[in-house]
Amino acid sequence: MVKSRTAVLATLAAAQLLVLPAIGVAQTSGSETSMTPALTKMSSEVFLAGLAPTLGNEPASRLEMKFEVTFMKIDVAQLEARVAPTVSALIEPLVRNGQRDDAAKAQIAGWLMDPSAPILLTMEYLRDADYGRFQKGLRISMEQAAASGAITEDEAEKLTAQLTEESAPLEESGVAKGGILAHYISDDTVRTIYLEPDGTILLDRSRDDAILGRALRASWFGEKSRFRDKLLRSLFE
Repeated sequence: MVKSRTAVLATLAAAQLLVLPAIGVAQTSGSETSMTPALTKMSSEVFLAGLAPTLGNEPASRLEMKFEVTFMKIDVAQLEARVAPTVSALIEPLVRNGQRDDAAKAQIAGWLMDPSAPILLTMEYLRDADYGRFQKGLRISMEQAAASGAITEDEAEKLTAQLTEESAPLEESGVAKGGILAHYISDDTVRTIYLEPDGTILLDRSRDDAILGRALRASWFGEKSRFRDKLLRSLFE
């Protein structure tokens, strides 16, 4: 049987991502492993196909939006969430039947927040941003996760400091137009990768951190998230 191009890309990219820790310089502390920096390159298409090859392949399994600076109407980033087949199977009947009321959206958000369901969250930057703006985005996301009730304010403060420290490889250059920040969350494990526009993987960090996983989900789908409404609405468009 001849594999489709997507399947081939997923297989190839998954293999590359699995061997990545052997390519970079690994630093391990407790349940955490980081790479500084990874010396590997791949296209964004291969990268996303391989990071979570089983996610985002079914109907109602991708949520997308452009994030803009409202008062200036400037697009800042393209967001995409790829969800597991078990979750898309729950969402698809609601989408098919046009159930887009608040109760249905709250139910969908609850499924997306389920820690047992793997999810891939990606943000492709549409403009260059210095490290200060990147840090500000981290802080706002953790504050909104706390405001949504997923974590405490103290946890939000600690996670902001943690994420700032972990993103040190981006301090000098900031994030570039075309760069991709991805979080793959499965159970308590969170893997974060930053792919530069030229295909260089600059940051690759995995850790067992249930609180961080919950906070990242809530920063996208929590009641106070700046992304939630547009992401959920995209399912019905």
